[in-house]
Amino acid sequence: MKQIIISMILVLNTALLLAVFDDYQPGARARGMGNAYTGVADDVNSLFYNPGGLAISQGEINLGGTNLQSSAFTQFKSAAGSYALPRNYGTVALGMRLMDVDFEDVSLMSEQIWSVG
Repeated sequence: MKQIIISMILVLNTALLLAVFDDYQPGARARGMGNAYTGVADDVNSLFYNPGGLAISQGEINLGGTNLQSSAFTQFKSAAGSYALPRNYGTVALGMRLMDVDFEDVSLMSEQIWSVG
């Protein structure tokens, strides 16, 4: 019982180690649904929301990038991709999100988020 409690504490603490600015969605579909994408995640973007949705995903590649125009010094970049293996093995996906904050020529922050599912 003690091992289960310690394991649960360790697992729940890892959820707090998320990205600094994790409000950026890599796909237009998730953004258009008002971030209510977890329940219907069935494409490569499910890697970032609900990895269980990769089970019904087809072989897809998603590339996206954004340059936030409301602020002259912020740049958002993202990329995600997945490939469907044979039915016996399931789906394997690899995703990457980049986020840079620049002011003039000075880099204030740079963040890379890798996801594997």
